[in-house]
Amino acid sequence: FMRTIVSFILLYICSMSFAFSQSLADARNMYLKGQFKEALPIFEAELQAKPADASLNQWYGACLFETGGDLKKAEECLVIASKKDIQDSFVYLGRIYTSQYRFEEATKAFDRYEAMLKKRNPRKKKDEIARDEAALERLEDYRKVLSRLHRMAMNTEDIQVIDSMVVD
Repeated sequence: FMRTIVSFILLYICSMSFAFSQSLADARNMYLKGQFKEALPIFEAELQAKPADASLNQWYGACLFETGGDLKKAEECLVIASKKDIQDSFVYLGRIYTSQYRFEEATKAFDRYEAMLKKRNPRKKKDEIARDEAALERLEDYRKVLSRLHRMAMNTEDIQVIDSMVVD
């Protein structure tokens, strides 16, 4: 009788761990398809279990950014991922820094991302090279936004309007 109970418990634990990993795989597929809102709660639950996992931090931070969530938390997660050289973390950090008018940091993040994309790897397949070229084109768009925003911020001036009223 005891063996049956232990077997049942082990079977239950194995099936739960399979379902757990299945949900992470599903979340990753949703992430790759651009379904950030759907993937966000799964990554959040996974991140609570493994807060130091660089890939989870990158996926969660990217989902937060793409869904308009907490940018401070997104930045924290993406910084953890960037310390482990997760490539996409740099482009998302650059986009966050751009939105916060932190132009030097955004430029550095974009430069790091570009360097990682251009890194030569003789084992790269044609589809990977095409993906990298598309990523470089998107990066150029992000840099244009950064440049425009930086120029606008540098060309603003403080203006004071003093309203006066004339009385007898």
